[in-house]
Amino acid sequence: MKKKKLVSTVLIMVIVFQCLSIFFCTVNAADRDSVKQSGEYYSGSIYGPALSNSELNEVADAVAAFLNEYIVDGMTDQQRVRAACDYLMNTCSYAASWARNGANTAWGALVYHEAQCSGYARAFKALCDAMGIGCYYVHADENSINPSHQWNVVCVDGNWYIIDVQAFDKSDELIGQLGIPYSSIIDYTKYYLVSDEEYASMGLSWDRSSAPSCPSSYSYYEDYYAYINDAVNYVYSGTQNIIVNGVPQTIETYNVNDSNYVKLRDIAYLLNGTKNNFNVVWDDNNNIIWIDTKTQYTPVGGELGAESGKKGVLNPTSAASFRVDGAEHTPDSYNIRNNNYYKLRDIGELIGFDVDWDGSNVIVKTK
Repeated sequence: MKKKKLVSTVLIMVIVFQCLSIFFCTVNAADRDSVKQSGEYYSGSIYGPALSNSELNEVADAVAAFLNEYIVDGMTDQQRVRAACDYLMNTCSYAASWARNGANTAWGALVYHEAQCSGYARAFKALCDAMGIGCYYVHADENSINPSHQWNVVCVDGNWYIIDVQAFDKSDELIGQLGIPYSSIIDYTKYYLVSDEEYASMGLSWDRSSAPSCPSSYSYYEDYYAYINDAVNYVYSGTQNIIVNGVPQTIETYNVNDSNYVKLRDIAYLLNGTKNNFNVVWDDNNNIIWIDTKTQYTPVGGELGAESGKKGVLNPTSAASFRVDGAEHTPDSYNIRNNNYYKLRDIGELIGFDVDWDGSNVIVKTK
């Protein structure tokens, strides 16, 4: 199997996939069945009309392995789409011929790891179907600069966009074959979540009734560095010993830029019944986190579930405002796996408890 030559821009993206251990993952039957229930795994499937049941099962296994490795709670639609696109870009090479090794099927892209445009598009749809992301497979018509080309239309946050995953491939075999303009370094924003008109401006033509309309491009269009800088940023949990008023506990942390961030509700739970107890209320209507230091914390479940090595995706906290007893503050924070994480010392300063370090343990003393 040929190895794709990666240009510098692609190398930046490889950071997202630090270890492609997904090739060696073992998928259980339940994971495969779950994927098959959400997709089109039958004779004549869009993933490859000629694929056998055995090959479709291998596609389902590959999709399940991708989900297990790269999709976690708290990811946005854009992050899920980006993860699927980056995965195919970094694991699939352009095939010299569509007629060999299922290159025009999802099996070629996801199992054999070589494909042409049809295989990329069919594989991307298989990944999106499993993630619950709306996705269409689109074929160029005879008026197109390349009548054989295929791509996808995908839904992100309720809006539809064109994405051409195969255009991210920079293999030597691909250059100059498709009739689509390429620069020496691909400007990915020309092919990632763009409008019908922007995509058509490159000479592509298709039956517009075959997929939802894409009236506008995503915010990355013509902003290459914004695209590069907004790669999916995976982080992994650790555990930290913490002693609260002499009582040892263990909490889950995420290290970001050499600072440990802790779950706000874990700290509220640990301080319950002390002079520095506080309640946490999420105001969904107004996008506010309310902290009430005059009320004991009401547990919601899941507090102190410390686990090391749990993968999450780093997002800025979704709260527009963080208020302690009505006063607005702006501590550094991230939303990871649908929970808000803050620096413990920042919370201590806002609530009024002391935070120290004895070389092995975090020491918290209430006042």
